[in-house]
Amino acid sequence: MTRRILVVDDEKQIRLLIQAAISATGVDVLIAADGEEAIRLARENSPLELVITDVIMPGIDGFALASALSAEGHSARFLFISGFFDGEASQKMLEGRGCAAFLEKPFSIPDLIRAVRSLLGQEARLQQGA
Repeated sequence: MTRRILVVDDEKQIRLLIQAAISATGVDVLIAADGEEAIRLARENSPLELVITDVIMPGIDGFALASALSAEGHSARFLFISGFFDGEASQKMLEGRGCAAFLEKPFSIPDLIRAVRSLLGQEARLQQGA
């Protein structure tokens, strides 16, 4: 089974940067410019190992997108990215979301890779009952 990660951001440069960075980890990376495109791609390519999504986007925001994708069973792991939330506010938004993390923009590629690996590793531990 192909491991897929969906990247959702309304900024094209951010999408392409993240895609290039995490493609090197051996996963198939899909990209979407907004929540509606992300939902369509998720429905066509489910299950997704991880969804990396900007929080503030036109139309469907990142948290609403995560709720929709979780409800439809497309993904249970989310990495939220934003330059507009402080640490305390972002932690409150993550409560009750299971396997989720927040990465503040701007972030470094090593920080991105660590966050992705951590979320994928958390799921592996959950599946093993650890």
